[in-house]
Amino acid sequence: MKKTTFFTMMTLAMISAGCSSDKGSGSPALNTGYIDAGINPGDDFYRYVNNGWIKEHTPIPEEYTRYGAFDELSEANEKNIKTIIEKAAADKKAEKGSVSQKIRDFYNAGMDTAAIEARGYGEIVPYLKLIGSMQGKNEIAKVNAGLQTIGLGAFFSAGVGPDPKQADMHIMHLAQGGLGLPDRDDYFGENKEMWEAYKKHICKMFILVGIDESAAMQKSENVFSFERSLAENSLTNVELRNPDTTYNMMSKDRLEEICPSYDWDAYFHAIGAPEFSTMNVAEPHFFEALSRNIDSYDFEVIMDYMSWKVIHGSASRLCSALDVENFNFYGRFLYGQESQLPRWRRILNSTSHCLGEAIGQLYVEEYFPASAKERMEKLVANLKVALGQRIEVLDWMSDETKALALDKLETISVKVGYPNKWKDYSNYDVCADSYFRNVCNAIAFANKEEMTELGKPVDKEKWFMTPQTVNAYYSPEMNEIVFPAGILQPPFFNQNADDAINYGGIGVVIGHEMTHGFD
Repeated sequence: MKKTTFFTMMTLAMISAGCSSDKGSGSPALNTGYIDAGINPGDDFYRYVNNGWIKEHTPIPEEYTRYGAFDELSEANEKNIKTIIEKAAADKKAEKGSVSQKIRDFYNAGMDTAAIEARGYGEIVPYLKLIGSMQGKNEIAKVNAGLQTIGLGAFFSAGVGPDPKQADMHIMHLAQGGLGLPDRDDYFGENKEMWEAYKKHICKMFILVGIDESAAMQKSENVFSFERSLAENSLTNVELRNPDTTYNMMSKDRLEEICPSYDWDAYFHAIGAPEFSTMNVAEPHFFEALSRNIDSYDFEVIMDYMSWKVIHGSASRLCSALDVENFNFYGRFLYGQESQLPRWRRILNSTSHCLGEAIGQLYVEEYFPASAKERMEKLVANLKVALGQRIEVLDWMSDETKALALDKLETISVKVGYPNKWKDYSNYDVCADSYFRNVCNAIAFANKEEMTELGKPVDKEKWFMTPQTVNAYYSPEMNEIVFPAGILQPPFFNQNADDAINYGGIGVVIGHEMTHGFD
C-alpha cells in the first residue's frame, strides 16, 4: 500500500521547527528557504510555499506512513521527553513510590529486551489458561471483565464518561467493539486479500504461543468467523456520526432483556463499578446480536476468540517474535509502514502515556514558561472575538441561531499548557522487572479511576491529553478547547515571534478546534 506525504497547513513549511524570531537571538522565525522561486505563486501557492519542505522530507521516512509538521515536531519533542525520562532512569537512589522511581522502572523495564525475550509469551499463559478453564458460557462475562480491566478484553468497550445530554454528570457507556481489523466494513466487500492475510496472521500468532499449526489454522477460522458476526451487527462509520443514534439510555434490567446471555451483574462487579441504575448503550442492536452469538457459537469458538484478544492485545509488550509479527500485519501490510519506530521511541511513548501527567509536570517546568501560556491565552481570546464577528454577519444564519451560536462561543472554556491540578499516581504500582505488568497495571489504574467517577459530577479541571502531547482537542461534552504545551512550539507557536507568525501557525489550530463546536 502506497504512502502519501501529509502536510497540515500551507504556511507552516515556512516556519522553521527550531528557530526563534527576530525579537530574540537566533535565526528568523520564517524559514524562506523552503520557498520554490521557480513556481509562480499565483499558479500553485501550495507548491510555491512548500516545495522545499516536501523535497527535504521525500521519500517519507521508513517508520512512517505519512509525514508532516505534527510528525516533525513530535520527533523534536520526543528528544525533550527523553531527556526527562533518562534523567529519572539514571536515578538509582529514587525512593520507592516516588515519581522518579516509577518513570525509571517503567522505562528501564521496557528497554530490558533480554529479560523480555527470556520470558517469551510466559506472562500471558495464566490468562490463556484462565480462558481455557472456563466451565461454561455463564463464566464468559466475569472472565472477560477481568481481562478488560488490563486492556485484554473482548466483545465490546465499556467506560465512564459525561452524559452527552447532561454533561455535568458521569455515566456508564457501553459500545460496539471486539474487532481485529480496523473497520467493520473491512469484513465485507472485495477484501479477500485482507481476510486471508489476517487469518494467516492470527494463525502465526497462535503458533508463536505454542499451538500446533493445524489447531492454529482452525482457531484463526474460528476467530474470523466470530469477528465477522460482530461486524455484521455493528453500525457503520456513517451511522455512528449521528449522536442521537448512539444515545440510548436504559436500565440494567433493560440491558439484561436485550442481551440475556451475558452475565451483566458479574461483569459490572468484576470491572469495579459501583451501584448504578442507568447507562448509555450506544448500539442496542449490537448487544442483542452479541447475546445471539454467545448462544449460537460453540463454546470453543468463543474461547478461541477471547484467547486471540489476549494474544493480540499483548503482542507489543512481549517478546520480539510476537511484536514483529504483530507489526508485520498491522504496520507493514495494512498501512504500508516499512519499519517500526526504534524501541527507545516506542517505550518512551508508552512511558509518557502511562505516566502522562507525572512526566508532564516535569516537562512544563523545563520547557513551557508562564509567559508562553499568557501569550497563547491572548491569541485564543482574540480569535474568539474574530469568530464572533464572523457569526454576526453571516447571511445564511437566522438571528435566533446566531444568538445561540454566540452564546456557545462565549461559554467555550480554554485550557492552555497544563492542568491546574496534577494527577496523583501514588496508587499506580510500577515494578522494575516486567514491562508487560507495568502496562497492565497502568490500564487497571486508569480503569479504577474511571469507576470512582461513575455517578459523580464531572471534574471540569480534568484533562484528556497530557501536557507533552503534540496535539489539541475540542470536547463537545465540556464545550472546551485544550492546547497542551507540547504543540505550543515552533512551527505552530513561537512566543517570541510576530503575531502574524503565530496566527498563521497555531491560529489555524485554534480556529480548527473552535469550529468543532459548530460541526
